[in-house]
Amino acid sequence: MTRHHQELSRLLHLISAPATWGRRVLVFPLFGVVFGMASASLTRRVWATKSKSELS
Repeated sequence: MTRHHQELSRLLHLISAPATWGRRVLVFPLFGVVFGMASASLTRRVWATKSKSELS
């Protein structure tokens, strides 16, 4: 019974390990996209303020 339980837990660990890695792999590009969008909006805002100050 205990041996069967150990095998089952090992199987669950093997199944859950790639799942967590997959989640991490999915999360990293998501963070990259969010960071890229934030930096793009920030640079756009900076360029807008620069052009406004140059015009006035």
